[in-house]
Amino acid sequence: MPVINNEDVEWKEQVPGMLRKEWVNRERGSVGITMGEVRIKPGADNTWHTHKMEDVGCLRSGEVTLYMGDEVHKVRAGMTMLIPAGVRHRLVNTGNEEAHIIFCFPTAEVGHPWGKKG
Repeated sequence: MPVINNEDVEWKEQVPGMLRKEWVNRERGSVGITMGEVRIKPGADNTWHTHKMEDVGCLRSGEVTLYMGDEVHKVRAGMTMLIPAGVRHRLVNTGNEEAHIIFCFPTAEVGHPWGKKG
């Protein structure tokens, strides 16, 4: 499936206050990439977790605080986050509006630490 209408992909609540959808993944024909978007409500977070591969996220709107290992980073719209494989991390929406993040993983099978698929 070479063209995907992102609006046709269903939002799923990953954790309370966080919605996620994967536009590109194995289910949609990818063999090496997962890409999609996340929306995090003010005050909500995506809980501490790790991935076996790098995680890239571009913050399109809002403000978040990225806790990554022992580091803390304030991230605002227009900034991109690169999280190394195996590093424990968490995003908290510290702004007053919904945070909108475009994400990408170099695998078609991310696996989700929250116990829910895609």
